[in-house]
Amino acid sequence: MIDEVLDEMYHTITVDAIRNSPSSSHPALTAFLEHIYQNAGLYHVMFENKAFYERVFTMLLDIITQWGEERKLQGRPFHVLYEVIASSTLGIITWWLSKKNAI
Repeated sequence: MIDEVLDEMYHTITVDAIRNSPSSSHPALTAFLEHIYQNAGLYHVMFENKAFYERVFTMLLDIITQWGEERKLQGRPFHVLYEVIASSTLGIITWWLSKKNAI
């Protein structure tokens, strides 16, 4: 099931992101967050699995690293480590999921 969920997420942040948000400056990150929002109940449960959490973290880190590389090519590099950004983003997502499901 983990592979199935991750395959769907990967498809969403690669193929669907480009097709649905061609004008967005961060289509993969936007698609990633929208996908989690639309499947909040599933991800609330799935993030309890450490292996799943780590694989999603790696996927998010890849998105942020790519974004950082694009910024660097534009002459606007990040001054924060990509891991910090990915950890913070995933931490906010899991916090939000726990609050959303508590309501």
